[in-house]
This record gives sequence, structure tokens and C-alpha cells, in this order.
Amino acid sequence: MRKINLILLLLSASLFSYSGGDGSLEAPFEIGSSDDLVQLAETPGHWGKSFKFTSDVDMKGLQIDPIAPEQEEPFGGTVQGGSHKIHNLSYTGRYSETAGLFANLSQNARIADLHLVKPKMFAARDDLVYAGSLAGLCKGKLINCSASEVKINVRCGDYAAAGSLVGRLKGGQVTGCSSSGEINVYAGRRAFAGGLIGYSLQSVVENSSSVCDVSVDSEKFSYAGGITGYAVEGEITRCFTKACRVSSGNKNSYCGGISGELYNGTLTACWSKANVFPQKNAFGGGIAGRQYYSIIRNSFFAGGLSTELSDNSRGGVAGETQKSILEGCFWDIETSECFNPAGCGDEYKGRTSRALKPELMKDYYFYKQAGWLFAGQTKRGEEPNWKEVHGSLPQLYIKGTSETPLDK
Repeated sequence: MRKINLILLLLSASLFSYSGGDGSLEAPFEIGSSDDLVQLAETPGHWGKSFKFTSDVDMKGLQIDPIAPEQEEPFGGTVQGGSHKIHNLSYTGRYSETAGLFANLSQNARIADLHLVKPKMFAARDDLVYAGSLAGLCKGKLINCSASEVKINVRCGDYAAAGSLVGRLKGGQVTGCSSSGEINVYAGRRAFAGGLIGYSLQSVVENSSSVCDVSVDSEKFSYAGGITGYAVEGEITRCFTKACRVSSGNKNSYCGGISGELYNGTLTACWSKANVFPQKNAFGGGIAGRQYYSIIRNSFFAGGLSTELSDNSRGGVAGETQKSILEGCFWDIETSECFNPAGCGDEYKGRTSRALKPELMKDYYFYKQAGWLFAGQTKRGEEPNWKEVHGSLPQLYIKGTSETPLDK
């Protein structure tokens, strides 16, 4: 009997040998060391459980396999980061289609308040890869997470999407997230790179920012954006980029301060101070490289825009626009050296967008005339997205806060 009890005790210890907890919502497994993180990666039976970090974790000199590497068996639990940091994550090699700390996150997955510092990733495949420091493929929610001093390099023979935080966001949500560092993506057929997200499909991206340098190259088509490389049928709201460069190495490319391409989606209340420098025969826009069947509204650009582009492929808001709405947008005529809202396109609607001199970019009269709502103003069915700061460009406003944490 004593022998049986000893076996049960040892078995229990092997099943629950994290720093504490039992994996329930009430008592999540506790991650307090690199060993705990490795155990999570090596225990598929726990990928639907709850976890919380109790301290920072340093992975320097250690290798960890991506958590939930197969799309058929994603991570569907919750992670409470507690504002803790994971330092020095490193991935090198040929992965499956998805690569990241969490390779695959299901619709039930929720990760909050977790921060990656100095993650490095090199991913190479012949056909297809989605790569991000936190998640390769995310169908769940990421809230108040960040990746700083990121270095990501992706090489793929066919199709690649990479972002500092997420490679592909599918039906998911990213809220209050941020990033810094550099991302380089090459793919033979299509390459997508974003400061936060490589490719976003039917997703919500809000209250987020990036200062990542983003670069793409491809034998055929490529898309690079300060927030998303490519966004389809979703929403991008209250996001910004600054102090970064968005560039491409091939002529069939689209680069934008916020998104490389916006397709059948909406982008509202965003701003960019990125330097947008596509290859000289490509398309570049202050907000989007290309917009198609989409809406860009109440946003501004105060960054640089390559003058090597032709007038038909560069715009203060979009490099190219097709069958879209572009309204209430402004851009700095001196930093962009651009007069037109869009380089080329047809059937775009909205005549309230215009170039302004730097001093007029700080004159709120123009924004209010275009229908922008500022803190303290009300309009039926709408909430203010902006606040006034004397002598400054408009700043983003989040209801219930006296300051805008995104702009700090």
C-alpha cells in the first residue's frame, strides 16, 4: 500500500510540477522559471489549461520548442502575464507552417499582459510559413502584450507572413499591444510583413502601436506595413507607428505606414510618422500602400515618403486606391513632399482629405471641419477617438483615461 501511495505521489508531481497551481481558472499553473516554460511546451495535455506568470523568465542560452506546433492541436487556454517579461527567446531552424512561442492559438486562447524582450527568430521553409515572436497563427485574443527589440528573419520559397507579435491573425483580436525591433521577410511568391501582424484576416486590431523597421522582398508580390502587412475584412482602429522604416525590395510591392494593403476593411483614427520607402517602381502611401473596397477615415500621416516613386504610385494616404472611401485624412506636405491623397485609382469617394503645412497640421480647425470627434465632444452613435493638446498634433484618446497611454 505504501508503495502504491509513493507511485501516486511521484505521478502527481510529474503531472503538476510547475511552480504551483493546478491549471484551473481559480488556481492557474504558475510559470516562474524557464523549466516551467519548457514543461508547458512539452505537455500537450495542458494546452487547454490556465497559466499565470509569477516572475520574469530568462531563456538566454536555452532552446524551447514552439508550444502547440500543429494546427490540429492548438493552445486553447489562458495566460495571465502579470506584466512579467520573457527575455531572450530564440528560435532557429525549419519549422512547421507556424512558428512562435505559441505556434498555434485557438479561438478560446487568451493571452494578456505578457512581454517578450529581445526575442530572435529565423524561420525557413520551402512552401509556407507564419511567424511571430508570440504566436505564429492566432485565432484568439492578445491583450496588452508586447515584443521589444525583436529580430525576425523569414525565408520561404512560396508564401510567408511575419509580424513582430503574430504571423497570421485569423478571426482574432489584438488590443493594446506594441512592438519594436526589425522584421525581414522574403518569399518566392508572396511576402507579408507587419510591425505587429504579418497577415490579418477578419480580425480586430485596436489601441496598438509599433516602432519596428519592416522590410519585404519577393520574386512576385510583397506587402509591408507599420502595423499589418495585409489586412482583409477587418478593423484597424486607434493605432500608430513612428520612428520606423517600411520598405520593399521588389517592384510589385505595396508599403504603408499602417498597412501594406487594406482589402474590404476599415481603418479609423490611426496616425503614422513612419518613413515609407518601397522599391522605386512600387506603391507607397502614408497610411496604406493600397486600399481596395475599403474605408480609411479620420487619420493622419506626418512621416517621410520616398520621392523616387512616381506621382501615380505615391499618396499622402494611399499609394493606390480602388473602389474605396478615403475621407477626413490629412498629411504633412513637407515631410511627405506629396500633394495627392492617393497615387492612382478609380471610384474612390471622399473629398475632405488634404495636405497641410506642418504648422497647420497642429490646427484643430481642419480636423473638426472634417468631422473628427475630440474628447468632450459628443455625436449620436459615435465616441471620440482624439484629444487636443496645445501646440501638438492630435493625440489618440481612450475613453476613461486622462492620458493616452499609446502616445507616451
